[in-house]
Parts: sequence; C-alpha cells; structure tokens
Amino acid sequence: MIFINAADAPAARLFTLIHELKKFRNKKSGGGSFNLNLKTRNGALFSTAVVGAASEGRLLLRDAARLLNINKISTLNEFAKSLNG
Repeated sequence: MIFINAADAPAARLFTLIHELKKFRNKKSGGGSFNLNLKTRNGALFSTAVVGAASEGRLLLRDAARLLNINKISTLNEFAKSLNG
C-alpha cells in the first residue's frame, strides 16, 4: 500500500509515488532474503561466531543449525556462504 500526502505539492506527490513504486518493484518475491532475515533475527555477531565455530570444527554442524534455528545442514551451508560473501 502506498500513501501519498495530498497536502504536498504536485511534484512532491509524484516524487513520492515514483520512489515507492521503485521500492515495490525492487522487492524480491517471498518477502525478502531469507539469509538477511536470519542474520538480523539471530544477530550478526552471534551468527558469525556460530558459523565460524562450526567451520573450524569446534561445533557440530547439527548444533550450529539448532542454535541458528535452521532445519537443514544445506541451509546452514548456504547461510555461511552468505555471511562470508
């Protein structure tokens, strides 16, 4: 839903409309990036620490996935790649 302030000048209303339509068009289907959402939900520092410990063998992949609320090891691997890249 886009809200336009009718009290704004016509040029400002047009700018707001174009700006909001660009944001809408650029959104990915499905509500955004799973990996970005996961990183935000768990915290960047915690996520990085858990993935680092798992990649160094100090934490089992199964336990790392549980700590990050991830169900599959393949998803954990993809998440680790997104943190590093």
